[in-house]
Amino acid sequence: MTISFACPLSFHLPGGGLRIIVEYANHLAMRGHRMFLIAAHNTLGVDRFASPLQHLKRWIWFFLRGVGYGGGYKPHRWISLHPSVKLLWRPSLHWRWLPDADVVIATTWEASEYVASYPSSKGKKFYFIQGPEIHLDGVDPKRVEAAWKLPLTKLVIASWLKDLLASMGECAHVVSFGVDSPYSPFRLLIPIEARQPTHVLMLYHTLALKGSQYGLAALYKVKAQVPALTAQLFGVVKPPPNLPSWIHYVQNPSPTQLCQLYNDAAIFLAPNLSEGLSLTPIEAMQCGAAVCLTDIAAHREYAADNQTALFAPPQDSEKMAEQVLRLIRNPDERVALAKAAYAHIRTYTWARAVETFERILQS
Repeated sequence: MTISFACPLSFHLPGGGLRIIVEYANHLAMRGHRMFLIAAHNTLGVDRFASPLQHLKRWIWFFLRGVGYGGGYKPHRWISLHPSVKLLWRPSLHWRWLPDADVVIATTWEASEYVASYPSSKGKKFYFIQGPEIHLDGVDPKRVEAAWKLPLTKLVIASWLKDLLASMGECAHVVSFGVDSPYSPFRLLIPIEARQPTHVLMLYHTLALKGSQYGLAALYKVKAQVPALTAQLFGVVKPPPNLPSWIHYVQNPSPTQLCQLYNDAAIFLAPNLSEGLSLTPIEAMQCGAAVCLTDIAAHREYAADNQTALFAPPQDSEKMAEQVLRLIRNPDERVALAKAAYAHIRTYTWARAVETFERILQS
């Protein structure tokens, strides 16, 4: 089959949802399919209903990116593609910019608005939902809900999203993920027992649903009781202001750098308030870190409290700090938890995930 993923994102910066899309494209290509990743400039709120001036600004930005402005268009800095996957940089997701295909897959609520209007030559229409898009900053909840009700075949990355759609009267097929990709940089490099037990890693983001403010508050509470604590933050945004010397920040780490950050960490803290499927804790588990997670549906999808992770209520910095302290003060428990998580997450294979994905596209 010829398959297109329609993404209203430039692929300029890394993201968990984009990583999943790239891996699916790579593995479908390995199974003989012709793959296109259609990357359009991030047009959230500037779509096909935009004014002429907004369209002009989009075209200007598209041109400037193409000649190197703003860091240029360099997705290959953080992703690796199978030779049969073609990444096409387009000014918008209008159907004229897409190749004819057997299947076209919208990857966001905004993309679904475009895909729903495509002619049949662009392929059977699907919508791959990876998160509760209604909670994203700056979006119109009514438009998101309307997009979820469009006549597209829905694919979801987690069973709880299927239940959410069912509550709206919509059907969806659950697909999964894998951790055994030859294109993935994440693997165990440093023995779990050999790590500095007081070193904690956390993703930092300004999006409210990431819960970074609560994670930082938890780290400060731990520091008050464990003076030897050191913390490492990473993310695509600028670092938070006035970080103390014991907290370091890496902006836009390369995949190799990020793998090293995961391996250096004894503990990974994920304070998310809401996610579809949070990828960074999964990557941390792959690399041997013990994970402290918020008790949300996305984290329950692949982890179990007191078995492969420690859970804390969302927004509860006190409980998050308590769980981190528990692992620092009980190194044997930390090592056992990290080993159990490492063994469990490796049961998620791309072969199984892609076989399901492919079967749904063909049915």
